[in-house]
Formats: sequence, structure tokens, C-alpha cells
Amino acid sequence: MPNGTTPPGQYPPPGQYPPPGQYPPPQPQQPWGQQPQGQPQWGQQPPAGGYPPKKKSKAWIWIVVIVAVIFLLLISVVAVACFGIVKLGEKAVKTVQENSYTIN
Repeated sequence: MPNGTTPPGQYPPPGQYPPPGQYPPPQPQQPWGQQPQGQPQWGQQPPAGGYPPKKKSKAWIWIVVIVAVIFLLLISVVAVACFGIVKLGEKAVKTVQENSYTIN
């Protein structure tokens, strides 16, 4: 660009700024209430084949699987712990019965 100015919408390199009054003109903006031409207005249907179908997320399936696995692991730990407590109780009862004596 002549006179060391930068193209519209671009910034000059760090430390190099144009002299006052030579800033690039602002980009034209659309007035409020108007949408870009590529999008349909409210209440209008998009053109046929205009938008691809939205891909559904399958993250919920993985969450359900992970929660089910954690639940099964917890149930198995509780079952093993209960089985061990029952076995310890049976062993304690057997030991008490073997070491007890009757008083006549």
C-alpha cells in the first residue's frame, strides 16, 4: 500500500503505526435487524439441502456404560466383603464352641 498504510482490516506490525489521520477506514457493518443474505429470516424455512443434519451426541452412552461398570464393581466389592464377614463369624462361632466347656 502507498505511504506505508495497511490494507483495511489488517494491523500494522508491532511498533509501526500510521501517522494520525491515516488510519484505515472502518469496515461497513450491517444495520440492526438485518441478517446476512446466507441465513433465512425468522419464520422462513431454510433452503432444501441447505444445512446438513445435526449429528447426535453419543456421549451419554459412554456415561451410562461407565456408571454401570462402577456400579458392578461396587456391588462385587460389597459381596466379597459380606462373604468374608460371614466366614469370619462362622470361624469365631466354631472356635468358641470348640473351646467352651459345660458346667454341670
